[in-house]
Amino acid sequence: MSFNNSQRTVEHSALDTSPKASSTEKLLELIRGSGNKSGEGETPAPQPLPSKKRWYSSLSLKSAKSPGSSAKGVRLGVKLSGQTIRMVKLTTGSGRSRVLEFKTVPIPEQGPDAPELSLVLRLALKDFMGKADADVWAMVPAESADLRFIQVPKTGKKQLSNAIYWTARKEAAFDDAEVVFDYELQGEVLEKGATKLSVLAYTVKREEFEKLRNLFLQAGYPLTGITVPSIAMRNLLRGGWLEDASQTQATLHLGGDFSRLELFSEGKLQFVRVLKGGLAAMALTLAEASKDFRPQASPAQSVPEPTPAPTHSQEAEAPTGKTDVSAMIVPEAPVFSAPISIEIEPMVQPSFANLVQETPSPSTFPQFGSAFPPLTPQEPKPAGLTQDDARSLLDNLADGPQSLPEGHPGRLLSTTDVLEMLKPSWERLLRQVQMTFSHHAVTLGNEQVSSLSLGGPLGGDPKLLDFLSEKLGVPCRHLDPLSPDNLGRLAVKAPSLSPGERQPYSLVLGLTDSELTACNLLFTYKQKEEQDRVSDLNRIVALVWLGVAVLMGGLFTWQQTQAYLKRQVIQGLETQLREFQPQVTMPLLLSTGSKVRGVVDNLRRFGARNLAGAVLHDVTALTPENVKLFNISMDLGTPEEQPVFKGAAEAPKGPVPVNKQGRVGLDTLTLEGYVKGDSQILESLLSAYLVRLRTSPLLGEPSVSKRSLELTATGEDVLRFTLSCQVRR
Repeated sequence: MSFNNSQRTVEHSALDTSPKASSTEKLLELIRGSGNKSGEGETPAPQPLPSKKRWYSSLSLKSAKSPGSSAKGVRLGVKLSGQTIRMVKLTTGSGRSRVLEFKTVPIPEQGPDAPELSLVLRLALKDFMGKADADVWAMVPAESADLRFIQVPKTGKKQLSNAIYWTARKEAAFDDAEVVFDYELQGEVLEKGATKLSVLAYTVKREEFEKLRNLFLQAGYPLTGITVPSIAMRNLLRGGWLEDASQTQATLHLGGDFSRLELFSEGKLQFVRVLKGGLAAMALTLAEASKDFRPQASPAQSVPEPTPAPTHSQEAEAPTGKTDVSAMIVPEAPVFSAPISIEIEPMVQPSFANLVQETPSPSTFPQFGSAFPPLTPQEPKPAGLTQDDARSLLDNLADGPQSLPEGHPGRLLSTTDVLEMLKPSWERLLRQVQMTFSHHAVTLGNEQVSSLSLGGPLGGDPKLLDFLSEKLGVPCRHLDPLSPDNLGRLAVKAPSLSPGERQPYSLVLGLTDSELTACNLLFTYKQKEEQDRVSDLNRIVALVWLGVAVLMGGLFTWQQTQAYLKRQVIQGLETQLREFQPQVTMPLLLSTGSKVRGVVDNLRRFGARNLAGAVLHDVTALTPENVKLFNISMDLGTPEEQPVFKGAAEAPKGPVPVNKQGRVGLDTLTLEGYVKGDSQILESLLSAYLVRLRTSPLLGEPSVSKRSLELTATGEDVLRFTLSCQVRR
């Protein structure tokens, strides 16, 4: 839908055919003149937010600082349709002040001389953004996306993506070459006593994705993110643009060929279903019904008592009598109380080609026409509408018939007449909505829907909303986040727009609250896993460097502590040194050393003279009573053969050196004797004697060179032995 002011701009630009104006200049004039200039006033001054709504404001402020937001607080949402480019810019200033700007740029018809779409987009973005640095978000068409809600068992982080991917591929049977796959974790659910993970998995046609991404790249404005319309609607709830975000509510979007029903609970997307029927089917129904439609008499003539509603076959023959505008039959029980015997079809269709047209039930909506006032009989009968006229009438229904161009046949039809003629389309559509509500509450075990928001040009009619509320049993309201009352509640400044002008911007507004890591086709789970791997690697490297730094710091601290302690010891020694009298000097140390060497030499000589006696003393002291020695010999050598040490400085530090005659410095002790006692333990007694000899500091390791068992004259068994060991000096 193009705005009236945009249409006037197009007409004005088309008149400028002077040869001086180039095609680029004409395009610039078209873009600069396509902004919404109607209503220079702004919304009323922002009112203080009620205390019960503080939660939504905090959500909005939190989302403003999301990873996907620009450093300068400017975010831009862009939606491309076949005829227009719609843009919404959200500028967040200091504190809570926020400013919204809107613009719709018509796309010139394609032809030989038509400019490239990337050029049109580039000029539109440049003119709208100026020099501001903003994050640009776009969304793919709803018909190119397939959303599914699956459940997978809880598993490790590395196996989770594979489990989700193969579960989604088993249900949707998609091809990786044709679609882009991504998912988002919804939380934990309990199914048959087991805890599982609820996952929102969705695929988007790769052709649409690449086309949209490359278009912005060619325009020179790379996208920050690409998402789907259902996520944009969720952003409106999470950002606080709609009330009652914590309740379970439904949103019905009337599209061209199909409609989309979405169910949300606590800001989470729980269910999505594509419904058969949209504005195109309604336009066709309206065009066919307008040929034979006769407006009823005005209700101002008289007010009779309410009568039962006529059947569909009787409506054409009903006289233009006096009816009661407020007469409406209320059902005795809510819609959900009656059992539904209709078989529920799959809630989310994988593609629109599989949708089958339903047959309406004439008994679904009795008394549809009795809720609205008919036309007066004095009004002329409206001419039949073509399908294009009917579609234009539906697109401008929110602004009333006066918004239609002069001469349009729809100006003779009131809103009541239009809704009356749309009864068959609403019968088909609302029956699908009822089935979806029942499936969501009964089959899936979720909470019942508490409200419904109707998006599109038909949602602005209060009579239609009242009718839907009665038939569905839940309150219905218009999906209008840009209404002046709502913007005043959220302290947001924006230009004043009519209901029909602000209606196409609803989902585009949701793009301004998108987060970089939430359902972003440019940042799918693969990019998230890669970022996690890089983050983990960076974290490991940082921890290693931190550990090395801590280790080096600890080593440096330990060295400084040791140096401090050494300095303290040196200071104590210097203090003690100063206390000695006389003072220690080098000559004193040298003379003292000479005296010590003399004492050591004397001790060595004394030890050499008394070595034999000391050895004999140790041997006799260590020999037990059962061991008898009859020969002790020591080879200590002559004085010339012994090594002579002139001082402690010349003492050997390793093995004793060999003297000039070739004799080893250690001398030898030879013992001959016998062991007496029990013949069974003579060997043990000899071994015990050897062990005792080892304890002598003057004797080395004893070794038995000869042993024999002999019998004495008295007949006693003895063990005769010969052993030798070295003598230490």
